[in-house]
Amino acid sequence: MSMEKRMRQTFRELDVTVNGEALKKLQEMAGEELPGRQREKNMSFGRFLLTQIRSIGWKIWLAQGGILAAEVCGLCSLQQSFGWNGRLIACYLCLCALLMFLASVPVLRRGLRYGMHEIEATAHFSWRRVLLAKLLILGMGDGVLLGGMGILALSLTKLGQGGVCLALFMPFLGASLGGMFLLGRLPGEAFAPGCVGIAVLTALLTGMAAISCPEWILAELTWVGAIVLVFLGAALIWQIRYLLVRSAYGELQLR
Repeated sequence: MSMEKRMRQTFRELDVTVNGEALKKLQEMAGEELPGRQREKNMSFGRFLLTQIRSIGWKIWLAQGGILAAEVCGLCSLQQSFGWNGRLIACYLCLCALLMFLASVPVLRRGLRYGMHEIEATAHFSWRRVLLAKLLILGMGDGVLLGGMGILALSLTKLGQGGVCLALFMPFLGASLGGMFLLGRLPGEAFAPGCVGIAVLTALLTGMAAISCPEWILAELTWVGAIVLVFLGAALIWQIRYLLVRSAYGELQLR
C-alpha cells in the first residue's frame, strides 16, 4: 500500500469531534481578517506613498525646512559681514545645494543603518516601490528648497539668473546624478563616502569656475545654460529609471 493510501486510511479511522461553537468563531475571525487582507493586497502606489508621507515624509520635509531657514540666515549674515562679493555668494549657494544633496543620503541609507533591507525586500511592495516613494518625497522637498533658495538669491543679491543656475541648480543636479549612479552600483556601506566625494569634486569645480570666469555670476540665463539644465535633469530621470528597472540595487543592499 502506498504512503498516500495509508495516510488517507489513517485519517478516516481517526475519531475527530468537531466543536461547532469553536468552528463558528473561527469562521467569524476569518471573515473579519479577509477584507483587511484584501484591502492591503489592493493598495495602490498612491495610497502607499501617502502612508510613507504620514510616517516619514513630514519628518524629512521638516528637516529640509530647517535647512532652508539656516541657509537663508547664512546668506543674510554673509552679505552683512562681507557686503556684495559675487564669488563668495556663488560658492555659498553651491555649498547650500550640496548640503541639500548630502541631507538626502541618510534617508536613502536608513534601511541599511537599521537593518531593514531584508524586511523591505520581503514586504508587500517591492524594494523598487519603496525606493521610488523615498525618492519622490525627497524630490518634492528638494524642489521646494531649491526654488525658494533661488528666488531669495535673486531678490537679496545681485546675482543674475545664469549665476543662480550655475551656482545652485547645476551643482545639485550634477551631484544628484552622480549619487543615483553610485546608488545602483555600490554596496550600501560605500554609498555615503562616494556621495561625499562627489560633493567635494562638485564644490571644487564650481569654485574654480567662480574664480576663473567671474563674469557668469552676473549673467542672465542663456540658451546654452538652459540646455545644460535640461540635459542634467533628463540624465537624472534616466538614471533613476535605470536604478528602478535594471540595476542590482536590491541585491547590493543585502550584501
